[in-house]
Amino acid sequence: MDLGILQELRACARTSFELLAQVSGLAASSVKRRIRRLEASGVIRGHTLQIDRRTSGVPARSLRGARHLR
Repeated sequence: MDLGILQELRACARTSFELLAQVSGLAASSVKRRIRRLEASGVIRGHTLQIDRRTSGVPARSLRGARHLR
């Protein structure tokens, strides 16, 4: 089960719990719990955002030192 969820997230990290539930055959709440467990155990270490400076208009120096807000 977890491998299938990981494969889907690797293809698109923004995949919703609902879509992951449909693909895996689990309830969305079960998928959410599994993902949280994978994060807590270090299997999933984070989520990455890639910004294209050319199309975003955001200068690279504006992003230096940016912190994760939670």
